Amino acid sequence: MKSLAMLVLLAVVGVASAQISVPVAITEDPQFFTLDNGIIRALVSRKSGDLISMKHNGVELFATLMKPDGAFDLERDPPGNPGSGRGMTDHHYGFWSHDTVSDRIESKLTIDPKSNGGKRGEVSVKGSSDGKNLGHGPGAPPAGDFAADIEIRYTLGQGETGLYTYCIFEHKPEYPSTDMGEARFCTKLSSVFDWMLVNKDHNFHESKMQTPDYNKYNYTTIQFEHPVFGWAGTQSKTGFFFVNASVEYLTGPPTKVEFLCHSTRTILNYWRSSHYGGGGVDVAQGEHWTKVVGPFMLYVNQGGDPQQLWQDAQEQQKKEAAKWPYEWVSGVDYAHKKDRATIKGQIVLNDSLAKSTRFSELRVGVAHPPYKVPTGRPSATNAPADITWQTDSKHYSFWTKGSDDGTFAIPNVRPGKYHLHAFADDVLGEYLKADLTVEPGKDIDLGKLNWQVVRRGRTVWEIGKVNRSAVEFFKGDDFFHNGLDQFYAQNFPNGTNFVIGKSDYTKDWFFRHTPHAGKPELTPRTITFDMPANASGKAILRLSFAGKQANAVSVAVNDKPVGEAGNLWSDSSLGRNQNRGMWAEREVSFDASILKPGANTIKLSFNGAGVMYDYLRLELDEAATGTTLAD
Repeated sequence: MKSLAMLVLLAVVGVASAQISVPVAITEDPQFFTLDNGIIRALVSRKSGDLISMKHNGVELFATLMKPDGAFDLERDPPGNPGSGRGMTDHHYGFWSHDTVSDRIESKLTIDPKSNGGKRGEVSVKGSSDGKNLGHGPGAPPAGDFAADIEIRYTLGQGETGLYTYCIFEHKPEYPSTDMGEARFCTKLSSVFDWMLVNKDHNFHESKMQTPDYNKYNYTTIQFEHPVFGWAGTQSKTGFFFVNASVEYLTGPPTKVEFLCHSTRTILNYWRSSHYGGGGVDVAQGEHWTKVVGPFMLYVNQGGDPQQLWQDAQEQQKKEAAKWPYEWVSGVDYAHKKDRATIKGQIVLNDSLAKSTRFSELRVGVAHPPYKVPTGRPSATNAPADITWQTDSKHYSFWTKGSDDGTFAIPNVRPGKYHLHAFADDVLGEYLKADLTVEPGKDIDLGKLNWQVVRRGRTVWEIGKVNRSAVEFFKGDDFFHNGLDQFYAQNFPNGTNFVIGKSDYTKDWFFRHTPHAGKPELTPRTITFDMPANASGKAILRLSFAGKQANAVSVAVNDKPVGEAGNLWSDSSLGRNQNRGMWAEREVSFDASILKPGANTIKLSFNGAGVMYDYLRLELDEAATGTTLAD
């Protein structure tokens, strides 16, 4: 007997299943393509590739501006209007930030439903760069953003209650060097929707967004953990969700924080941004580069409350993931199932000081090897010139969750050369296996991989938990609102003096280390600890950062400067209300003789807006000799 929950879920999808016999039809006129399967009806601009309208059972889902006679008001809301300077709020439909408006545009059917009995149809709008910049979406310069050919496609299947879209970029060798600004697909929904659904913390009616502490950055989260997100209607009983079957085309999974939804019923699939450390797409003249972003599904369901609709959308994501890579994609640089490989193995933890050899929250992935930006430091991003998997938007990466025994399997990896990375909670650092080559259709079994954890010496003390976030510190789980710095000053009027063995980091260590409001002299944080006897050798302070808006953190031991943890390029995580940004680890070592029997202090100060720590540990290598004050 089916459970009540399952019966409700079946009811949610019942509307779509009743209409599966209607074949897909595509019609066209000089301005638009229209895709229709009896459930979904979509209107695509043949100039810009914008998705001007999307209807579900005859109801308009977008906030597209309409005239009194029901026609689209293309004068007030023109698709792809280069040089208009329009911002995000001036678009009222679905659009890629890099549109196809150019001097040479080709629009055509790439899957003609007449050729397959109406099972599937697809349209393509392609703008050719010919060396000029294309892309005129929000934030782009009037003359365009990126020198590449841009092709946008929309795909509709028989009986499907959603539309797929994807975007293909191609930079030809003869095109000039170029770098990319913001890059995403966005929809602006109609008043049919009033309930935002991102994660457990951001699951509420739109009226909650009007509170005084509202900030659109309050609703960002990790994309890898949330491949389904969108809006639902409490009265319409309708849901609209972005469904990513794969996140291989996004920046920096599995830790990248990004916009998914925010106010004015907006949904965003960001694949390159300047947020939280950003990512780089820099291409040199003479370089041939192409990337397929997507396909992903714009899924519509009906018949339940917001939670039921969201649950159904999550079930749909599982179905889409099982179909990835999609068989119907053709004519672009998209590897199909037969050309992809699975990489498996087992990470073995080798750490004599670890409390357990089992893993918690193990993440394993393969990404393009680190590289220097071919055109210098990327513009429109905070990323450094040395691009790693955290800041690479140019290539694909493939990640999975490993088991607690270290076993993992990464499916559907495209052919190419990669580095394999792994990290886990409670393990400081990151595992790396370089120079891994994936050949078409050839699975790889790496066997046992020894992760020799770095230890500089015995642990003197530690603060926090290794997890690449500041969530475990005081208020680290309550970060998504404004006024946090004022809250710190009010609750820590005398600053922070964290006493090892007495203080509790869940209560006594505020998750943001920022200037103390009104009392700048209290901005440095003090860590007080006892040493039983004179120390010798080298002491190493290991600092793991969850977020950074400071150039460096300076360290003083017993009021004597010993060095700084430097090169902390900003990731904007503090200014954008998060408890994490781009992870980084730094070390400051010093002559252990500075330490004395009894009470000692370490003070941490910075120049900038502040930092968030992931974890702090002082280690002592008593066998080291020849150390200097700041080695």
